[in-house]
Amino acid sequence: MEGKIKILIVEDDSFFAQLCSRMLEEEGFSVFIAIDGEEGLEMLEKEEPDLVILDLLLPTMNGQEVLKRIRENPNPKLAKTPVMTVTNLAQEDEREKCEALGIESYLVKASISADIFLAKIKEILNRKKVAQDY
Repeated sequence: MEGKIKILIVEDDSFFAQLCSRMLEEEGFSVFIAIDGEEGLEMLEKEEPDLVILDLLLPTMNGQEVLKRIRENPNPKLAKTPVMTVTNLAQEDEREKCEALGIESYLVKASISADIFLAKIKEILNRKKVAQDY
């Protein structure tokens, strides 16, 4: 086995980021936190995570711009990194914009539980593993 699965959380709400981080670390994942979009893109390059959990309302650069830049990354591995958004934006047009940019899942913070959060992460990582096996 190559080591722990790496997850990057790009979230400016430190309480929510720490809560997610603790939950994921208890599941055996290695977790990195970026507090804004620019730091998130820097950490993407440095850590090459297996999954990015992305808030849309961020300082310096919104989540959709971060997602767009991930998809445009010249490194094909990084450009294909699975991204799920966890946000307070519940509007359908926001979801559609993110889906057009290739997100794996769009979760609204107010309507998810820890079980749903973890299940979505595991589902995305399992799809990624299956895709890599072919």
